[in-house]
Amino acid sequence: MKTWGPSIFGAAVVTAALLVFSIVTNVVVEVVGDPYDGSEEKSNHEGAQEGVGVIYVD
Repeated sequence: MKTWGPSIFGAAVVTAALLVFSIVTNVVVEVVGDPYDGSEEKSNHEGAQEGVGVIYVD
């Protein structure tokens, strides 16, 4: 338990944090406007490549 427990928990926390960060970032970009042209698409693309669930807010 001590070997796989923390790693699974840590992975869940990291995944949840990345999802929350992705949602917040997209909402802020949507509300405030994209200050860096093309940066949102680039970061979404990189996140998708890393296997992180990317949520698009339209």
